[in-house]
Amino acid sequence: MLAKHDLLLKSAKRQVDRSKWHCCDHCKYKAFTEEALQRHLKRMHNGGGKGTEKAADVADANECKKCGKTFASAMNLRIHVKAVHLKTRDLKCESCTYATAYRSQLLQHMKVI
Repeated sequence: MLAKHDLLLKSAKRQVDRSKWHCCDHCKYKAFTEEALQRHLKRMHNGGGKGTEKAADVADANECKKCGKTFASAMNLRIHVKAVHLKTRDLKCESCTYATAYRSQLLQHMKVI
């Protein structure tokens, strides 16, 4: 595993050497690695092949029936419905009574306590 310092240097080099960016042909997304671009194409443009749908077209398939908000993935739609409409807070802090539906919020909370 790379040391934290090495990871920071690698990250800084990526920011400086913009000639190596891999650009999406369907939107303004840029990635440093081909793998990241392929993940983006799969998630946002339904694979990235000929006749690829734009992100907005894919998002329409993931529209919340309660409020009309659209999401780039079905998983994000499920999380939205669970958190906003069902008010489910199933991710709980082990140190206190804090609970949330969002993993990112729980991780942020854990940094604070």
